[in-house]
Amino acid sequence: MPSIPVGFVQVDFLWQTTGSPRSSLCTLGIDDENFITHTPIIIATDISTIVQAANRPFNAARMSSEVRYLGVQATKQLEDGPLSSTFSVSVLGTATWKIPPNNAAVLVNKVTAGGGRRNRGRMFVCPSGVNEANADATGFMVSGDLTNIQADWSTAFAAMTAAGYNPVIFHATAPFTPTPITNLSVQQQMATQRRRMRR
Repeated sequence: MPSIPVGFVQVDFLWQTTGSPRSSLCTLGIDDENFITHTPIIIATDISTIVQAANRPFNAARMSSEVRYLGVQATKQLEDGPLSSTFSVSVLGTATWKIPPNNAAVLVNKVTAGGGRRNRGRMFVCPSGVNEANADATGFMVSGDLTNIQADWSTAFAAMTAAGYNPVIFHATAPFTPTPITNLSVQQQMATQRRRMRR
């Protein structure tokens, strides 16, 4: 598991689905151009504001009413250890569609200019923008849902970089210098995570 290098930030996007006793999250590495002056709560607040805005992944209108967005936790890695803060919200989706089962996730690839497995990453994101009726038995969503979700993440990615929050991939082995992410690519087939289901 990659650790956060000194001088970088990890942000966790938090959400909860109706009927689930637990919250879920996905993570993204960040190279903050204002790392020295930004506190974790500033980072968490800024990035949450970005992903909650209109036509973004955690905007209420883009989420099923079965999903509640809970905010962002930011962990800033200093020389003497990590420093974390959470910007907490409670945003219930307003869309009327039902989402796929709880162990299904939208797979978002972290694309870089580098080759090889080392320079690839992914996020397992809440399928809040997927209408269960629009996904087949193998987890392929219809092109309309894919187009909307891709546009939401592309817009959020552009807004993060414009604000000086540059997404990166962290590495578990040397060299540990993070790899810049060039874009986020949403896959048409959803992923499943059996290990995250309760036993």
